[in-house]
Formats: sequence, C-alpha cells, structure tokens
Amino acid sequence: MTRPDDLVGIPWRLDGRGVEGCDCVGLNAIASREIFGTDTQDVENLCSIRDPLQVLETIQQHADDIPMEKREPGDYLVFTVAGLLHTAIFITPYSILLMQRDGKSRICRYGDGFKKRTVKIYRMRGEEKCR
Repeated sequence: MTRPDDLVGIPWRLDGRGVEGCDCVGLNAIASREIFGTDTQDVENLCSIRDPLQVLETIQQHADDIPMEKREPGDYLVFTVAGLLHTAIFITPYSILLMQRDGKSRICRYGDGFKKRTVKIYRMRGEEKCR
C-alpha cells in the first residue's frame, strides 16, 4: 500500500484520474484504493462523474453520514471553497489529503477553517454499486 506522503505533489488536472494529474474526486479515488485498500465500485464510479452536484448525490446514496467527532481515516470530506463543492479524504482524524485547484495535492490539518466550511463527512459503504 501507498503512504499518504506518496500522493503529495500530484498536479491538478480537471477530470484527471491518475497520479500524473487529477482533480479532487480523482485524488479521493486514488487515496481510497492506494492508501486504504478500498477498491469498491462506488469509488471507481465516482471517477466517471463530472458534475459536482451529481458526485455529491452519488456519495449520499452510497455512503453514510458521519458526525464530525466520529471521523476516521478514509472518510470523505465534502466542503466548500469560494461557494463551490470540493472533496478531500481524511488521512487521520485531524488531517486531510486534498487537491488544490490549479495547484498540487497536499496534506492539511483539519482545523477550524475546514470545520466551518464542512458540508458533510461520509464513509463509503463499499458493497453497493453506484448506478
């Protein structure tokens, strides 16, 4: 398995789904598979969705809401940046791996700034297939 630091520095690429370049949804899928060993159809199907609202709807259908205080490594964070939805993945309960638009992937502390912008935290169920 890959260490979280191995996924730092991946360049941002709209609709990208690999380590040569990806967006936030692609980074979550890569991290789920490579760090946490999750190779669910749910995660892979998220990669084929391009509309951010449809990504959120799909996550909501195939994941459980997690209270902020019960977050764990591998949980998905949905938050806002300048009014737009964005996703990241928890590496520890206090750190997230995220993709900076027009930047590179990095690990950040999940502090008050992110908590204020958190929409939901989800845990993928892993058994159902997204349609």
